[in-house]
Amino acid sequence: MDKSDEDIDAAFDEALDARLTSLDAQMAHQLTETRVNYISLFDVICESDVTLCSHFDTQGWPILVDNSHFSRQASIEVVAKAKSTGRLRLD
Repeated sequence: MDKSDEDIDAAFDEALDARLTSLDAQMAHQLTETRVNYISLFDVICESDVTLCSHFDTQGWPILVDNSHFSRQASIEVVAKAKSTGRLRLD
């Protein structure tokens, strides 16, 4: 990797603009009256505050392998967190 942690943090912060959080909120709202269990990744990786998003997995690697795909380790951790917080229900 040729990017510093600070460069990675800045790239993540730039990607999380207001348009995405607004769209995420709209999706969650529209699906409240349905049987669809919408899982906001912002809620899972950002702890309900987009300024506190996790940019690295527990092993210290960036969670994204490109502009929009989680690494294998990050995928495992995001699913585990969604399950442990009750956002992902498998019933």
